[in-house]
Amino acid sequence: MRAALLLCALLACGCQSSFGLEGDAVSEPGVDVVFDWVADPVIDPAADPAVDPSVDAPPDATVECTPRSGDMVIDFLLDGDGYGRFNLTLVCTAVEFEAEPDRGMHELWLSCRSDEGLLEEHHLFFYTYPHITIDGEIFMEDELIVRWVADPISWTNRWLTIHSVEVGLLLAAVDAEFLVPREPDTWFEPLVVGLVSGVCPVEWGFCGTWERQALEVSFWDAHDSVTVFDGNMKPLEDPDNSYDVMVPVAHAYHTVACEDVALTWVQALIYRLP
Repeated sequence: MRAALLLCALLACGCQSSFGLEGDAVSEPGVDVVFDWVADPVIDPAADPAVDPSVDAPPDATVECTPRSGDMVIDFLLDGDGYGRFNLTLVCTAVEFEAEPDRGMHELWLSCRSDEGLLEEHHLFFYTYPHITIDGEIFMEDELIVRWVADPISWTNRWLTIHSVEVGLLLAAVDAEFLVPREPDTWFEPLVVGLVSGVCPVEWGFCGTWERQALEVSFWDAHDSVTVFDGNMKPLEDPDNSYDVMVPVAHAYHTVACEDVALTWVQALIYRLP
């Protein structure tokens, strides 16, 4: 099983969807879940450079294009499946956490309540290279809101967030052509995450000309921020809440010479530090 999961991880960079999602959000009756879900994503490509590489965000003169630090990849699976169609919001408690940081593997078992009030058991698996250490204690102290969306077509867009009811975002993972599957107001709360373009030169990529991009991550009050170009990892430090930001992939095509290729792609992992 672990070998199969590891194979999925190594293939993650090449698995890239662009149509509406099916399924209903799941939450516990009587629990006020603050995230506002809709049936289908509504995205205006002309309004956001994060989803349309032909629209460039104004480059920040203080930001320099950082070279890639080396090979980097992430993968994440729900109940052993990273590529089936899902659209879930679950209210959960953590049952067990197991880490093998020297192999880049972390596993989280969850007990969740369905909208009928029934208990459901779920398992999350994470793989990273370079190998990192996620402190499992951050998941054990509070009720969790787990959101998982996967949208398969020629490629698969995948998004995962785990929020604590008390402190906000504990972990976010994305492997998709868009940063978020929904309106972005609360997806990364209390963080604000955006794509930075127009800094790195346009060069030849896998299927045409592209530019490397970066994630800009800040707190809502914007008193601290960090810019992380693809192939890099940096901390976002704050006296109360600090995060590591890992960005294996972030690029936008300017010209495309292949079929069934997403114009933009971002693969990233953001997790709270203890």
